[in-house]
Amino acid sequence: MNPQAPCPNCGQLWFAVSADPSKPPKCPKCLVNLVLPGMPAPVAQPPVSVGDWGEDPSVPVPVAEAVPPYQPPLPPKQYPAPQPQHHPASPPREVEVELELVRVPTPQPRAKPQQRAKATARPLVQPANKKGFVLLAGVLIVGGGLGLAAFFLLGDKSQPERSGHHHAKKDDTPTPEHKQPDETVPEPVRPKPTPPAELLPEAGLAERKAEDISANSVLVLKSGTVANRIIAAQRLGNLKAEASSALPALIAALDNPDPQLQTAIGEALVQIGAPKPGSGVERMLLAALRSKSPQARTYAAALLAAEPMLTVESVKPLVAALKDDLPEIRANCAQAIGKVGPKAQAAAFEPLLDLVVDTDETVSLAAAEAIPTLGPPNATLRPALVTRLKNNDVRMRLIVAPLLAALPSKGDDTLRIWQPLLKDGEPKLRLVALNALSPSMELIAEAGTDVMRLLSDTDPAVRKAAAHCAMHIGKTIGAPTAIAKAFETETDPAVKLELATSLVTLVKPDLTNLGAFRHILKDGSPELREQAAQKLATIGRDAQETLPELTVCIGDESPGVRIAALKALAALGTDCKPALPMVAGLFDKEKTPVPVLAAAVEVLGAVGADGLTHLEKLIKKTVPPEVKEQMCLAFSKNKFLSEPVQLWLVDQAESLPKSREVIAKALAKKGSDATVESMLRYTHIYKPVKGANPPEMYPVEIRQWMVSVLGKMDLKADVSQETRTKVIDRMKYLSKNDKTPEIVTEANAVLKKLN
Repeated sequence: MNPQAPCPNCGQLWFAVSADPSKPPKCPKCLVNLVLPGMPAPVAQPPVSVGDWGEDPSVPVPVAEAVPPYQPPLPPKQYPAPQPQHHPASPPREVEVELELVRVPTPQPRAKPQQRAKATARPLVQPANKKGFVLLAGVLIVGGGLGLAAFFLLGDKSQPERSGHHHAKKDDTPTPEHKQPDETVPEPVRPKPTPPAELLPEAGLAERKAEDISANSVLVLKSGTVANRIIAAQRLGNLKAEASSALPALIAALDNPDPQLQTAIGEALVQIGAPKPGSGVERMLLAALRSKSPQARTYAAALLAAEPMLTVESVKPLVAALKDDLPEIRANCAQAIGKVGPKAQAAAFEPLLDLVVDTDETVSLAAAEAIPTLGPPNATLRPALVTRLKNNDVRMRLIVAPLLAALPSKGDDTLRIWQPLLKDGEPKLRLVALNALSPSMELIAEAGTDVMRLLSDTDPAVRKAAAHCAMHIGKTIGAPTAIAKAFETETDPAVKLELATSLVTLVKPDLTNLGAFRHILKDGSPELREQAAQKLATIGRDAQETLPELTVCIGDESPGVRIAALKALAALGTDCKPALPMVAGLFDKEKTPVPVLAAAVEVLGAVGADGLTHLEKLIKKTVPPEVKEQMCLAFSKNKFLSEPVQLWLVDQAESLPKSREVIAKALAKKGSDATVESMLRYTHIYKPVKGANPPEMYPVEIRQWMVSVLGKMDLKADVSQETRTKVIDRMKYLSKNDKTPEIVTEANAVLKKLN
């Protein structure tokens, strides 16, 4: 038997048999000369790693295993087809055919304890006898040579795995040596690739139904070639609305980066139009909005802008699309954000603000219209608004200024923000600044000089706002003069009214501002008309030119205006005669307020004789006590009173205790016999009896008041001797018989004066 020879490279033991006895045998695997017994070991052979023999070298390792029975090699047709390899080509070698008789397994590395527990013993096989060996050698000369040639030419696919070789690739596939003669190497099972979907032929396409063309095109979009996908997209576009069901497939196909396909899909989307309403429309359009196709993005943005309502989830992709290169996409996305409402404010407010200054006017307008839909900005956005208020682009300032003005002010910070805008070149910004400062009198006073400058602004709205603020700048040097000058030159009625209001509030009542007062009486608010009339009453007769406006105010709806106007007329004195008919007419109206009637009596009493004539007519009418009191006061201001008026005054003394003093003053000026006799009647204890009713007593105070007034009258000059005798007799009786000491005292005073 041939000796076993170990391979100095891989350590595998082989039965060394050589076809040429003059040459040493070689390892069939490594092509390294085997070391035969008695031969010196070849020099420069790579050492065998200790790790190949196990972890513990002290454990003995069997030198060889029993060799399994000889199995004839498989016919060539049963070998698996060689597979192409991709490792780098090795340099050509000289092929030497060595005869490998039987493999002697190399001692395997020592297994770990856990692995040794799982290892199974292999039965030992007795080596073949000499006769069988010679037969085997002859058979293997041909088979081994063919096997080695295939190994070197096609790669070492047929050799068994050698766990001790440090270059061996781990493979659990059993080697042919361990197979039974009837076993074959199975082909690996691989899935067959799905063939790409094919388009319907162009011939006869016109006769096919739209549903069939659409279904086929959708299938090609999913699994066809790029060229066919482009044609499928074009076919769907030609179907227009009939291919609406294919929109999801078209949008899904946008993931393909091919630019021609992207363009074809975008054009098809535009041709097909809007998708049918459904829960997935928004999600589908947002997917198309991220496409590389301009047509697809334009399509998606336009439809999103047309949606009646969008969810919060759409805000983030829409905000990202605000940076698109195409202006129509930016504009439509801005409009679409407005459909979300206030919930989009946090994410979209500042991006939309920045879009206001877009180079495209359509985009700028869409952003400006979308910002109000986000709701009033909260306080956290104030710094962003303050920063953008300084933007050089007037469009940004026009949007930001009203939003910032709606936020709560912060004192000095407010003045710092708004005062520079009072000098802005845009009238609307000057107006916003004035309105923002106007609620605070202190801030307006601080900016008084700039506000006065705006009284002559070119924009009427700015002038009106400045005039409204002017009432708070009274302490600013030259403010009243500037307001009065602006009033004289102003042509706009609304601005003129605001200027007049400021004048009424600021200036003192003098003749230089009568024009402003007259303007207020015509067009001012009720409060201002009342205030203007009161100041005219202070001016007095010098305000005669305001008579027309005051006369009109007599019929004003506001009682306060009517009263103030009547008092101003009374202050004019006899100059208000043209207004007497209208004043007297107030007593003929049923619903004239009592304070207005009382003010009218004051006018009648101030005019003179003409007014007294109207007052004498009133004594025959039933008027409220407040009016009677004013009539008594008016009569007391006249030197000569008719006898009917004197008698009326005597009668009012009992019911008008507040007017007794002015009545006494009026009666003391000029008395008459009838007046004195009427007064004597009130000195009795009982009133005249009326019918069957029991007699009533006069109040003690009215009896005493009558005796006192008689003592103040010039009875010697104004009444007859007969009347004086009646007075003397009555006074004597009272001085002796009346039980009221005050009346007795007053009676003695009258007697003393008459005697």
